[in-house]
Amino acid sequence: MIATLNKKLSLPASTGIFLAKDVSEILNLPYSSVRYWMFEFWDGRFSKEANSKYTFGERGNKAIDFLTLIEFYTFYQLRKKNVSSQKIQKAHSHIAKELKTK
Repeated sequence: MIATLNKKLSLPASTGIFLAKDVSEILNLPYSSVRYWMFEFWDGRFSKEANSKYTFGERGNKAIDFLTLIEFYTFYQLRKKNVSSQKIQKAHSHIAKELKTK
């Protein structure tokens, strides 16, 4: 199943595919938070700035790759330290421009 999805999406097998449920379980985060962040930040704010999508799949079956999974973990840790989502978004934009990534 995953190999077929990777092929359809032209993703290397090592990229990894993580559904919201997977992210929730792997990072021990509330599923509702993961879904909200996926739509609000990665599909919304971050994607608008990068002019690129961070998630893929259909609305009820959104998925992310391994690097975005790491971003979720970092986002959560920063929010736990009371860093505002606006500051995280600014840092994300700055780092993306500096490293010439999404």
